[in-house]
Amino acid sequence: PLREMSGVNEVCSLQSGFITLHRNEDEVLAQALVSMLDGFVQATGYEGFEPMKRRSLKRSVDELRAATDRFIDERNLGVEIEGHGELPGIAESLRLARDQTIEGSRWALDSARRIARRDRKDPDQPELGTGED
Repeated sequence: PLREMSGVNEVCSLQSGFITLHRNEDEVLAQALVSMLDGFVQATGYEGFEPMKRRSLKRSVDELRAATDRFIDERNLGVEIEGHGELPGIAESLRLARDQTIEGSRWALDSARRIARRDRKDPDQPELGTGED
């Protein structure tokens, strides 16, 4: 009987190790899934220009997030899933495009002024874009 108890204890210890190993692997998998989902919804700001793709992406991410959440709950893992923010709509995408266009235009004008100053042969010539041309 003592020998049998020793064998049972060995088997239980071995199984406990396997359970711990699989739990750790499940947590790594769950973390990877959460990171992958977060990567899918990293907004560029231009999603509003493609409303069909935006809806499809949101629906797919919501389904994957629900499946991941179910996996985490069933395994009783200590992994948190935060909700993702809304992807931008057409108005937000238009504002972003406008702001980036203005920024690019300012950069181009500043560059043109620097080139004009550098290349100017006549120091009395008015600076480009001042309205004195």
